[in-house]
Amino acid sequence: MRSGIKIWAGLIPIIIVSWIYNAYFSTPASTTVLRRGAFHIICLLSIAGIGYWALAKARKRWVKRTWLLFYAVALSVLLLTGFLRWKFNGMGDVWQDYVRTFINFFLSPLPFLLMLLLTTRSFTTAARNDIEN
Repeated sequence: MRSGIKIWAGLIPIIIVSWIYNAYFSTPASTTVLRRGAFHIICLLSIAGIGYWALAKARKRWVKRTWLLFYAVALSVLLLTGFLRWKFNGMGDVWQDYVRTFINFFLSPLPFLLMLLLTTRSFTTAARNDIEN
């Protein structure tokens, strides 16, 4: 599959997962805390997997590593915050707002689009090198 088609084939499912998350699980009143937390993890892992698959043809190894690193950090923050909330019966509202904003960023298509913006030059240069060789 060509990289342009694969990028669109990756972006569309990321948008769908993001839409499902925002429509059904983004507000605290929508479901229980445990269910919402499990869905956060499922959505983060889904978006990370889809993005990794779509970026798999990138010739630079840093693209895939950076993508996985970002989502590993996001998942770690989510799990650590969940553990601290469970262990100490809540946290400050300001901290929860920061974490919610951080996680919402990674549950949107924006990181994928930013990664594409960073790698566009790499893809273009690699395509030119293929043509010249």
